[in-house]
Formats: sequence, C-alpha cells, structure tokens
Amino acid sequence: KSPARETSSGLTWASFSDTNSVIAAARRERVAVRERRQRSKLARDSPSAACPSNGDDDDGKISLKKGDFEKMQILGQFNLGFILAKTPENHVFIIDQHASDEKYNFEKLVAETVMHEQPLIAPMPLELSLADESCVLDNMEIFEK
Repeated sequence: KSPARETSSGLTWASFSDTNSVIAAARRERVAVRERRQRSKLARDSPSAACPSNGDDDDGKISLKKGDFEKMQILGQFNLGFILAKTPENHVFIIDQHASDEKYNFEKLVAETVMHEQPLIAPMPLELSLADESCVLDNMEIFEK
C-alpha cells in the first residue's frame, strides 16, 4: 500500500509502510514542486517574481531558519521517531524527534544556566597559546559572568 496519494493540492499522507516508500514519495513531491516552479518562472519570465528567495540554491539544497519550523505543517509520524513536515513551499522534511528534543533541551540549558564562580584559595597561573589567549579576550563577556 502506498504511503501517500497524489491530489491536486499535493500529497495526502496516509499510513506509512516503511521508510523507503516515504523517502521515495517525498522525493517525487520535491521534483513536482521544482517542476511547478520552473513552469511558473517560464510563464512570468521573471525569476525573482516566480521564486522568491528562500534559501534555495541551484544545487537543490534548502536552508532553514528556526522560524521556518513554526510555519511547517505536520503531515504525520513514522517509524516511532520521525516527523514528516511540509513547508509552505511544499518541501517535505523528515525530522528526527530525538535529535530535535536534544537540540531544544541543549539550547534551553545554555540560555538558562548561569555559571557561578568558586574562587581558588591560591590563584593558579594559566598558560595559554596566542590563539587561546586571543579567543579568551574575544569572548571576555562569557568569562566575566
């Protein structure tokens, strides 16, 4: 059974039988989106109007920013650990739930953690290379917290 069926508005995701069929359907959808964009560009004869800059490169790579994830539509979950999501431009992404959770927790920890200093009884001299010393000086606000 196919994991998705084509409709006039794109893909409608049903159940997922295996990872390979999901990846194949996502690739087909991406090719279809690219073809629609190319037809639109030819029709308007203006590449900037037909395809606004959203990080797409000619080599097929897409750049995402954090805010782009808020705009994604969740299509479903498969293999008990991956989320399928679609951007407003109809790009389909497979998102690793565990990695996303780790990234979220790490960023939250970094934002909320304040380092408390503990003075040494006898200060220890610190020998640094020129590169390390430059790095410390460039990031002095972190060490002064």
